[in-house]
Amino acid sequence: MGKAIQELENLQVREPSYVEAKKLIAECQTNLGTVKNRRQAENDANKTLIKANCERKIQHLIASESSNRNEIKAEIIGTMNQLSNVKSGTTSYSEAQRLLKLADNKLKQLK
Repeated sequence: MGKAIQELENLQVREPSYVEAKKLIAECQTNLGTVKNRRQAENDANKTLIKANCERKIQHLIASESSNRNEIKAEIIGTMNQLSNVKSGTTSYSEAQRLLKLADNKLKQLK
């Protein structure tokens, strides 16, 4: 897309398609910005999900029969805090919400 924008920018003011080219340049740059932001949100969401190491961690905590309930609660709350940072609209969001629900249910059981 960068090459296309560059070619459009090379059009001279006197050319009939100049105004249309400027509109297309603006549209392309806006779309590129949107894609870049979306890609960054996806990357951030995936990193958050991986960092939380959620599935295994939550399943381990759910299965845990540790006598230290406060330690388990603290671990679950920490994991939930990480999961809550996954932005809606990302591909990781539904998984994060599922894991949040699992963790929340375990937390309620521990109270």
